[in-house]
Amino acid sequence: MCLEVISPPEDPSSPTLLSIGKLAHFEPSQKQNQSGVVPWSPPQSNWNPWTSSNIDEGPLAYAAPEQISIDIKSNLLYQLENDQELQKILQERETLPVKNFERAILDAVGHNSVVIIRGATGCGKTTQVPQYILDECIHSGRAAECNIVVTQPRRISAVSVAERVAYERGEEPGNSCGYSVRFESVLPRPHASVMFCTVGV
Repeated sequence: MCLEVISPPEDPSSPTLLSIGKLAHFEPSQKQNQSGVVPWSPPQSNWNPWTSSNIDEGPLAYAAPEQISIDIKSNLLYQLENDQELQKILQERETLPVKNFERAILDAVGHNSVVIIRGATGCGKTTQVPQYILDECIHSGRAAECNIVVTQPRRISAVSVAERVAYERGEEPGNSCGYSVRFESVLPRPHASVMFCTVGV
């Protein structure tokens, strides 16, 4: 790779793409967010936490959190009753070792601000625990209050785990499950969702 400095043409009337004049000088703002991190905020109506912006169009722009929670719960219950493939996937999920600890994990998460879960590789920590928390919030009528971030060490693991969890929920990534890695994102819905991402995002 090389760097070459381009000088402005000697004849000022020749066409050029270089802007020679100094247009303006701006002082840097006092508070700059160099990391690109979206500041956390509690659940709010008409707010998308994944894009850190208002929801200005569509039904979510005017829906109350209670109505959003009811709609998400009824959609999930309908899917659980009518999707045969999803029912098979749920039976497979029941065989994972972490299933035996589901209630204990949910109780620990509900009563503590920090919970550390340790288990063998493949026991279901990464794929199941976020779904347990999400489903608990949906079934208890608090879907609009629940967004979960799961960090992964590498982009390939963030993407593949998000795709796996979406499959286990009978969906494509971008509904209740999404991912955000460098240069690529499939963001989940604004409420009742899980985002898998690399630490730098």
